[in-house]
This record gives sequence, structure tokens and C-alpha cells, in this order.
Amino acid sequence: MRLAWITFLNDMRRSARDPFSILLWAGIPFGVLILFTLAFGSGGDVKPQARVLLVDEDSSLLSGFLSGAFNQGELAELVDLQPVTREEGERRIAKGDGTALLIIPAGFSEAVLNDDPTTLRLITNPAQRILPGIVEGILKTLVDGTFYLQQVLGGPVREIMESTNDLADPPTNLLVSSVSVEINETIQRLEEYILPPAIELVVEMEEKDEEAPAFGFGGIYFQSMLFMFLLFGAQGISDGLWREREERTLSRIVSTPGRLSAFLLGKVLAGVTVLGGILAAALAAGTWLYDLPWATYPAALLWLVLVAGLLIALFSLVQLVATSRGGASLINNVIVFPMMMLGGSFFPPEGMPDWLAAIGRYTPNGYGLHILKMLQAGAPDAGTVLSAFAGFAAVTGIALWMASARLRSSFAKAAS
Repeated sequence: MRLAWITFLNDMRRSARDPFSILLWAGIPFGVLILFTLAFGSGGDVKPQARVLLVDEDSSLLSGFLSGAFNQGELAELVDLQPVTREEGERRIAKGDGTALLIIPAGFSEAVLNDDPTTLRLITNPAQRILPGIVEGILKTLVDGTFYLQQVLGGPVREIMESTNDLADPPTNLLVSSVSVEINETIQRLEEYILPPAIELVVEMEEKDEEAPAFGFGGIYFQSMLFMFLLFGAQGISDGLWREREERTLSRIVSTPGRLSAFLLGKVLAGVTVLGGILAAALAAGTWLYDLPWATYPAALLWLVLVAGLLIALFSLVQLVATSRGGASLINNVIVFPMMMLGGSFFPPEGMPDWLAAIGRYTPNGYGLHILKMLQAGAPDAGTVLSAFAGFAAVTGIALWMASARLRSSFAKAAS
């Protein structure tokens, strides 16, 4: 094991002399994570909000009711309604500053009360895809509701507006009585349709999957970025085998009594130590920043270190099978990017179709991410976690044994 220790120390010194390569491995995923955090915040569920620019040229009670509907209940969280002039609204929507521009024309209230045609103008932002459709759907619902309300209460409301000079004068007792009778008669005619409702809404809550922990937006992306870093880091560390070959280090080792398996073990341990140190700091920062449970930190870190060892062993095997350094880099890239896509490193599994997320779970990083989520949920299934630890450790040992055999049979000999 003396050779393993010497190799470990040499690789640690080499890493200390070249910290920029390590920063490059971590820079891409954690840089993306920082941008997401700055854009969307560090915790909680992100709710999209549409910015609707409102031009109310009617300035009537009815147009106020229509625009006020956007500020009620959950719509107020979904829509940010900003009153503007027509000139300002058209200028801002042309520059993409807003989701949609809604123009309520003059005479809107009078047209609705008299059952005359009128047009609401909605100009959407072509640079946005989802939010403009949501705004359009909301507006269609409000327009339909206004139509049916007008059919039911249009007569009484029109009578009130005409008799009170658009509510400038108080209504008389006779007017209140007659309107009340008319509204009551209308409700009685519609009673068989609305009492009870012709359509009954039954809400069924889907049972929550206990194995799918609910994390905030930042926490979900943080977990995915950890595995993107592991893939980049493991790939970069495995490339060190070709550097040892090109620098004739392997040819000298072949002529010594030391075993090449010890040399390979030393390099893997050095790589795990480097990645483990970064993971320890990153996991601590993420646990604090994204409000993840600290009690799960040790188990999560141990699992990530084990995944790091497995990925380094697998990528080292790929390096040793390739016939050239360029070929090895090409093969690794062909492997890495599909793994990131399927395994939830580019897009978290929560945002992927169920069938695609299920396939991704069979990749090493995808299954590793799945177990990490279980661990950080705070109540993992002990049998599943222990099986995962044992399985990953076994696969790591097999990959190291195969890589060691390849190293002895041809890779090291070609260097001598």
C-alpha cells in the first residue's frame, strides 16, 4: 500500500498546484445555481407572475369591476396589474416590459349594459410563451362571466344607472323596491338551474409520494447541481491516467515492485478527497442557504462521497479502454451529457415527464440524486438506503477491479 500512499500524496500536491481546474469543474454547475438563486430566490415554491399593463379609457364602475377582478384572491398572486396610459403601455409592451397590454375602450360600460357589441383589446408579449396564455384565459373567463351577469342583472343595473345619473344621485325607495322585486323574480326563474348547482365539483387530493420529498425551488436545483459537479469532476480526475502515461510515470511504475492496482487506488482516493472537500463545503452552504435539514448532512455527505468514488472508477475504466486521450475525452462526453440530461442534472426530475424521470433513475447520477433526496427528506427508508450504499460500493469495487486489470494488461505496457 506504500505505492497507493505515494500516489495519493502526489495527486494531492498536483491538485494544490492547479486549483483552477477544480474551480472550472465547480464553476459551471454552481455558477448556474447562483444565477437561478439571484433570479428566483433561495427557498420556497416559485409562483410565476404575469405583469399586465391596463389602459382603462372607460373609467366606469363596470370597467373598475373588471380590472378589480385581477386583484382578488389567487389572481392577485398570479397577476401584477399596472394602470398605464395608452402611450406608455404600447411603448412598454413593444420593449417586452410586460406580459400583456389590456385596453378597455371608452363606452365599454354603456355597451355592456345596452347589450351592444364592444371589444377589449389584449396585446401579448411574443417573447413569453406561458404567461400570456394564462392572462388570455383569465380574461376570457371574466368576459364570459360579464356576459352572463349582464343577461341576468343587466335590466335592473341599467335601470339603476339611468335613474341615479350613473350613481351620482341616491336611489329612491320606490326604485330600490322595484329592482329588488325584479332581481328576486329573476332568481326564482333560474332557481332550478342554480339551486342546487347543475354541476357538482368534487375535489380529490392525490396522495403524496412519501419517497418524493418537497423541497423549495432552490433546494431542488442545488441537489441537481451537486451531481452535475460530480460528473464534471469525476471526468476531469479520470483524465489524470493519460497524463501519467504521457509523462512516463506509468513506465517507471511498471519497472518497480509496486502493484498497479495500488497506484490506481491512490489516484481514486486522491480524487475522492478533492471532490469530497468541495462537496463538504458546498453541501454546508446549500444546507444553510436553501433551508435543508442539518440532521441529514452527515449521511448526505457520505452518500455523495461514495457516488464520487463510483463515478471516478467508472470514468477511469472508460479512459483505460480508449485507445487515445482524445478518443477517451470524446467517449466520456458522449456518456456524460446524456447522463446529465436523463439523470436530473440539467433539469430536476420534478420538472421532467414521469416516464423520462423513471428512465433517468437507472443512471448512476439519477439514482444517486434519488437517494440524496430521500436522505435530505429526513425520513428515508432504511432498507432502500442501506441497499443503495452496499450496491454502489460493490459496483465501485468491480469497476476498480476491471480498471486495474486493463491497466496491467495493456495501458501501462503501452507506456513502457
